[in-house]
Amino acid sequence: MKRLTTIGLALLTLLVLNAIAVASASAIEGFLPQPKTGTLEGGPTTVSTETKGGKIECKTILGEVTFDKDYHSTGTLKLSGCKLLGFPINSLGHAKEEISLGALVMVCLKAGSSQFGIALETDEPDHLEAPALGTLYVLTGLAIGSFLTAGKATKFVFDITGTEGKPTIKECFDEAGNSKKHSLTLEMNHNGKPETASLNIESGGLKLAEVEELMNA
Repeated sequence: MKRLTTIGLALLTLLVLNAIAVASASAIEGFLPQPKTGTLEGGPTTVSTETKGGKIECKTILGEVTFDKDYHSTGTLKLSGCKLLGFPINSLGHAKEEISLGALVMVCLKAGSSQFGIALETDEPDHLEAPALGTLYVLTGLAIGSFLTAGKATKFVFDITGTEGKPTIKECFDEAGNSKKHSLTLEMNHNGKPETASLNIESGGLKLAEVEELMNA
């Protein structure tokens, strides 16, 4: 009996150690070597909700980001040529048809997959106005996509898709294994009823100054 107990404890120990090893193998290392800066760019970019009046369409997205870790960066993303129902919309205090978002850009792992994801999160709520319509909006939260580029590169193509408030990817995991869930919302006229919003970026890419590689620890 004592021997069976000892064997059981040994097996349990092996299972625990194996679980720790698997978790460690799945941890994010990020871009190696760590970049200093990067340029996030994309073509037509759309934020939309289930409500017909909650669709913002922009011609391009562009921004410089600075890396403080190999999997984490911050910067300002500028969306240009933005319209809502065909009318100009912009961030308060900014030029016509220009939306400016302070953002966190993070590398993560897609839920249930070893594929790298990209998470874009506003660092604070962004206040928008559509002057011709007399409406105000608040855009805030996080959206998730996939990196499509494998191996070493200077440009990592990514894909963030969704429509009418339904994101394609709803969850990924950060460097500590914590869940990061889609949380992007759009609220009209401070009505206290933010709607889930999807983000769709065509031809998305993160350009780096030198050759980098996305790696797991």
